[in-house]
Amino acid sequence: MKSKTLALYLVILLSIADLALTVQYLPNVYEANPIARWMMDVFGYCALPLVMLKIITVSVSVTILASIEKRCATIASWVCVAILLGTVIAWNLYPV
Repeated sequence: MKSKTLALYLVILLSIADLALTVQYLPNVYEANPIARWMMDVFGYCALPLVMLKIITVSVSVTILASIEKRCATIASWVCVAILLGTVIAWNLYPV
């Protein structure tokens, strides 16, 4: 398996974990993502809009990164993994 492919699978997995943890802590959560925060302001603490946002953004991002055959796309994919891993770790430290 290519390094970029592995990274993109991890991006999808970690994004699902991030979404699951976000939904778990609703409504007692501060959402750092300004788009998701806006959606929460508009739609309330309903999980469906957040799920749709996550599906769209992760699908578009992974598709773009998968289609680029340059080393920078592999690096960008691993940067995404690092950021998402940090987010999931931070969620596990979130005070309930």
